[in-house]
Amino acid sequence: MASNRKRRNRKKRVDGFVVSKNFAGVLVFLSVAALSYLWLCSRCDEFGRDIKKLEGEQVQLENKFLNEEYKWMGMKSPKNLEETLLQYGIKMTWPRRDQVIWLADAHDQIEMNLSSDRESDPRMAQVGRGSRYD
Repeated sequence: MASNRKRRNRKKRVDGFVVSKNFAGVLVFLSVAALSYLWLCSRCDEFGRDIKKLEGEQVQLENKFLNEEYKWMGMKSPKNLEETLLQYGIKMTWPRRDQVIWLADAHDQIEMNLSSDRESDPRMAQVGRGSRYD
């Protein structure tokens, strides 16, 4: 009687949940996509916090710059210069008009040369909006 019974192969028995390869692939892909999305969101939030912090520092530096500029303007005013000279015992007067030499800005000089060249050059043509093949 024992020889009539078939022996079952235990290796071929399936005791768990069966999932197709396609479904498993889609599930893995969606999991990776979801984790990537969460990582990107966290990075964007971190960058946003960094930008907000840097903008706050920029405002503080601009205020500090304006404050220092105001102090500097006050220090170099004629009244303060005279007071500082008196404080240190330096006897100085303002220069006369004939003692002052005015230097032209290099940028202004270049513009003056360009404008004089334009007036003297009769071959200068007017540039307009025309087609390329006129």
